[in-house]
Amino acid sequence: VTLRATVNRVNAPVKWQRGHEPIRGDRFHTTSDGNTHYLTINPLKRSDTGEYTCTSASKLK
Repeated sequence: VTLRATVNRVNAPVKWQRGHEPIRGDRFHTTSDGNTHYLTINPLKRSDTGEYTCTSASKLK
């Protein structure tokens, strides 16, 4: 499965989380294209159920 998030700034760094925990593990892959960021989970497991968030903490200049 692939999740998608769009942020306001191109190339802004983002952080993916499940619940309040950072995403970790070799089944999780992140990519980006401009201001759109993707989290791919492969293979997907039942234990991956939860709320996923993508946040950007870039500072405006």
